Amino acid sequence: MTVPRESICCLGLKAPVVLLTLLAMVVLPNTTFAQDTSEARLEAAERYAKIFDVPKMMNEMVTQLALTYPEDMREPFIQFMSEALDIEMVENLIATSMVEHFTVRELNALADFYGSPEGLSIVEKMPDYMAGTMPKIQALVFQASEKF
Repeated sequence: MTVPRESICCLGLKAPVVLLTLLAMVVLPNTTFAQDTSEARLEAAERYAKIFDVPKMMNEMVTQLALTYPEDMREPFIQFMSEALDIEMVENLIATSMVEHFTVRELNALADFYGSPEGLSIVEKMPDYMAGTMPKIQALVFQASEKF
C-alpha cells in the first residue's frame, strides 16, 4: 500500500501547526487565554488598583473639595475627612465596580496602559488637567442652560 505524497505533506504541516498551537496556549501568559470569571476580573482589577495610590487620590479630591469652603474652614474640613473616609472601603468599592463593568481583557489593558510610563504620567497630570478644564466646561454648560 502506497500513501500519496500529498497526504504526507499535508500531515507533515498539520502536526507542527497543532503542536505550536498547543505550545503557545501553555507558554503564553495566562491573561491571553484567561476565563472571564468574577475571580479573574477581581485579580485583574486588583492589579490595576495597585497602580493608583488611592489615599493620595482621595487626599487630592478632599483638598479640591476644601477649596469650596471658606478659608478658615479648609484645614478642619481636610482633617475631618481624612479621619472620616474609610480608604479600604473606597478601594473595595472601586474593585467591585470594575469587576461589574469591565472584562478581564479590558482590566488587563487598563493595568498595562496605566502601568506604562505614559499612563503613569497621565495619572500624575490628570488632577491639574481636570481642575483647569472642568470649571470652564461647567461655565459653558451654565451659559448654554441660561438660554433655555
